Amino acid sequence: MQKLAFQLVSSTESMWVTALRQKSSCCVLGVLPPSFDDARDRVAWRLTPTGAFTVASAYECFLSLSWDVCDPKWSSIWSIPVAQRVRMFLWLVLRQRLMTNVERVRRGLSSDPSCLSCDCYSEIILHILRDCPHVCSFWKSIIPQVWKQRNDFVFNGECLPLSDIYRIGFVWASHFVDSIPDVSVAIHATDDFVQWVAPAHDWVCLNTDASVSLPDHLGSLGGVLRGSSGDWLRGYRQSVGVVSPLNAELWSILVGLQLAFSMGFSRVQVQSDSSVAIRLILDPMAANSFSSLVRRISSLQNLPLSLRFLWVPREMNMVADGLSKLPSLNDFHLQIFVDIPESIRHLLVRDREGPPYRRRC
Repeated sequence: MQKLAFQLVSSTESMWVTALRQKSSCCVLGVLPPSFDDARDRVAWRLTPTGAFTVASAYECFLSLSWDVCDPKWSSIWSIPVAQRVRMFLWLVLRQRLMTNVERVRRGLSSDPSCLSCDCYSEIILHILRDCPHVCSFWKSIIPQVWKQRNDFVFNGECLPLSDIYRIGFVWASHFVDSIPDVSVAIHATDDFVQWVAPAHDWVCLNTDASVSLPDHLGSLGGVLRGSSGDWLRGYRQSVGVVSPLNAELWSILVGLQLAFSMGFSRVQVQSDSSVAIRLILDPMAANSFSSLVRRISSLQNLPLSLRFLWVPREMNMVADGLSKLPSLNDFHLQIFVDIPESIRHLLVRDREGPPYRRRC
């Protein structure tokens, strides 16, 4: 080991040493340097964004490790007399591979595991198929009909084919849906189109975003500082090495706040499209969070400054999204844009003058 360490430090020409240095530097750059004022290290649960243990996350982990390829349920799926796409759907459900928001976060495709329909913190498969309020109404209309058919079989000896039970249940469900007042138009009429909202007078708005590339998990962050009239103040972009999507979002908020304070701004409204990051920062226990990035951001609120943290839809954060995806200069230095990059100028104009964006669900 001593010989290996000596070669790593002294050798400058070996290809394996160069590759190892590059890979190690990418991993180290994604970690916030320690601080003497920081809290002591603690044990955190890796399977939840908050670091707190939950039985649900442990159970999901147990299920993911308990797949038995010889289990007859896997072969029984393909013998069900239904359409092939239905068999495929059932197979994905049993394998826990439906592209829920939790699964998308696990694969690094998103940073928000919550349900967009009901704002539940964790959109798992069981939530989509059973627990979501939008799905519960459907099951409540189906289950009474199934229970009625069961009673007919037990007490009267009558047994309907399964297809007839489905058909009758579907008819009852249709009656149930038709009886509900149509309030969806009134609820979502103002939410279909969204546009960036400027901060109050004497405040600056910090929009932040981040992205993580696959399969190397290299993160990049970006953000923009704008005045109350939407005027461009500064933009920034930086590569931060190997990070998770959540840490990349937190890095972007921290770097943006440091830039704002260095420019003398004391009233900053932070807008991010990562609901998980905003929840962690606004948590009453953020100062004792398992995440060093959350603790560092929380410590800024102890300064004589005014900070507001808001979640916004992705469509209201397009300028920051464009900055985070600008081409890299193959280094990890912070790029500060005094002038507006031409590739995102149209996004800035659209935020100020419209037209608004149609929100995608």
